[in-house]
Amino acid sequence: MRSSPMSPRPLTAVGVAALSAALVLGTPLAASADPTSTPAATDIVGVGSDTTQFVLGYLANGTTVNGTVLKGYNEGRATGKLASFDAIKADGTTGDPIVLKTGAASIARPNGSSAGKGLLYGASPNANVNYARSSSSLSDPEKAANLYQIPFAIDGIKLAVRKAGSNAPAAISGADVVKIYNGTYTNWNQLGGAAGVIKPLIPQSGSGTRSVFEGQLKALNGGVAVVLAPGVAETQEHSDADVKNDANAIVPFSTGRAKVTPTITLSGGWSFTRALYNVVRVTDLGSPWAAGIFLENGFACSAAAKPLIEAAGFEQLATPAKGGVCGEPTQDATSNFTTSADTPAKVASTTSVAVPGAASYGKTRTVVATVRRGGAAATGSVVVKVGSRPAQTVALSGGRASVTLPASLGAGAYAVTASFGGNATTAASKTQGVLRVTKASSKVGFTISPKKLTAKKRAKAAVKVSLPGLPASIRPSGRVLVLDGKKVVGRGTVSAKGTVTVKLAKLKKGKHKLKVTYAGNGNVFASTSKVIKVRVR
Repeated sequence: MRSSPMSPRPLTAVGVAALSAALVLGTPLAASADPTSTPAATDIVGVGSDTTQFVLGYLANGTTVNGTVLKGYNEGRATGKLASFDAIKADGTTGDPIVLKTGAASIARPNGSSAGKGLLYGASPNANVNYARSSSSLSDPEKAANLYQIPFAIDGIKLAVRKAGSNAPAAISGADVVKIYNGTYTNWNQLGGAAGVIKPLIPQSGSGTRSVFEGQLKALNGGVAVVLAPGVAETQEHSDADVKNDANAIVPFSTGRAKVTPTITLSGGWSFTRALYNVVRVTDLGSPWAAGIFLENGFACSAAAKPLIEAAGFEQLATPAKGGVCGEPTQDATSNFTTSADTPAKVASTTSVAVPGAASYGKTRTVVATVRRGGAAATGSVVVKVGSRPAQTVALSGGRASVTLPASLGAGAYAVTASFGGNATTAASKTQGVLRVTKASSKVGFTISPKKLTAKKRAKAAVKVSLPGLPASIRPSGRVLVLDGKKVVGRGTVSAKGTVTVKLAKLKKGKHKLKVTYAGNGNVFASTSKVIKVRVR
């Protein structure tokens, strides 16, 4: 299931039911996601978004839901632990000093997506920050700095009001959202609510939720940025402090965070779906820790992480193998909101590839890919790629697909990748092998003319280089030398037909032992002819 980035996408019924039950039964929402001790130099440290501070804490250290202990990434791990510092302290304190890693100087606690990402690049990047939590997509300067965002979950944004006794109407349209924030509407009775002066709130500057919300205001206003009315006041992102006791307050709020904030309720009408990301430097995309935590086969996209993400109010995205984008680095905003709950369990597949043993240049060879679904042959197609050659998509027949490579494939080692993309009932799989093509053997021969050689006239050597056992379409190339003993008496370059006539230097009277050496090339081994004895008169 795919949604456009402008379309609201409700959480699945399964996710909502699980989260609602967890809230009612008292699932603990950690008062703080800060590490319990200063992280070691080898630990993977993140800062940034208020939206995802709790879910990263759960992913790191686990949590308990309805008496069931859910283990996090750090379970049983002595080094290379995942660490995440809150955007704000549990008591609402912001900007207090924190020490990211043992031996490092303290810094002011970063508050918000932009503040977290800002420590990954710029004039003063902080090497102790390995990743940044973000609830908004990358800005142009962040893209230019070669930051990449790795999606792992989805969230929504709606307008939040106090749980009971709000003067706001039950539903607010997108058009009315614009009029609230540009100051056109100032009293709730203008929208069908109870009388009361509207108190519009917006998250603090640098908040990912604010960035997304302002982008949505612009979209709802026909692409024209909305100038916020003077009465719009800043509040801490996802804090209920300025809403829970005010019947007139309204603020954009994470739907996931709202599930674990019992003092507020979400208005019907306008909503927006977004992905949640962890942002890293491009140089860290190939690191073992990024692969082990954030990429497709990492912990954040695993089945073990799914209940931890749901416990924090969000939904885990499906991996690319299941039609989603979890763990797929990108610089663009995610619009594929397929979740792990959307994808039914699939039967595992295994892909294998058979390559011929070392075969010489000039001979055709066949690569065979086999895909099994459980114990049976899989159906569909497989993509086979050899080296830098264009990939070939081949239909499976009996679970097998063959690709015949041309005789002209040069000597060398080639990575052979066979990828099965899966289907509605079968999971994707791939494998890699190595094809080695050796040089072809060559044979060189020659004749000398004229038959009667004299010292006054230069002789000619008619040289022919052949490739035994190979089709005529495969031709040798390269240079030949004609030797008189160890002395070079002629040089030439083999033509497209494998022949060349070499005019020899003048030979002195007497007996000579002539032979030809062929230097070979990148695809053909060198060779030496038999010796021909001649007499010059």
